[in-house]
Amino acid sequence: MAPWLANAVALTVLAAGTAAFGLALLWRVGSWHLSPAASLTFDEGLRIGSHAPEIACHASDGAEMHLSFLGEVCFVVFGANGCKPCVALLAAAARHPATRSMRRVYLADSGIDDLSPEILAGWQTFRFIDEDSTRETWRAPVSPYFYVINEDGQIVEKGVASSAEHLDRLFRLRPGYRPEARVPAAAA
Repeated sequence: MAPWLANAVALTVLAAGTAAFGLALLWRVGSWHLSPAASLTFDEGLRIGSHAPEIACHASDGAEMHLSFLGEVCFVVFGANGCKPCVALLAAAARHPATRSMRRVYLADSGIDDLSPEILAGWQTFRFIDEDSTRETWRAPVSPYFYVINEDGQIVEKGVASSAEHLDRLFRLRPGYRPEARVPAAAA
């Protein structure tokens, strides 16, 4: 084999390897720009535009009930006992301009009575009857995981947050967010 042919083959193999490495690096760098919370917003949870199922739960007086989300815009948070980010989200969402006028619902396994009265005042609180089944149905694998549900019972927003800054960023990820109305519009 001629030396120039061997060099051409080696150069072609090197160029192909470099191109493959470059593409892999671009893909990986792109995924670094997507935070874990944003990834959960897109990959987890019920699909935007899907109907919010009812939730079997216990009311604060211990009565069994099924939560429905028709007729008003709701901000629903799935939490857990001892979850500090959950408490931070409850405090932030009660004051956040985008969620202030919404019906705010907090669901947890236990520990609701341990929350401060200031936080409890801004929320309707419920305990899961079957947390595993509810989280599976709603595809809410982590705490705190939230949904915004419109008057028609459709999911219009979802995500993971624990501060006002997270809520600002997550509400802006979806097309159709209308900050002037302070309520996310349904995404297509």
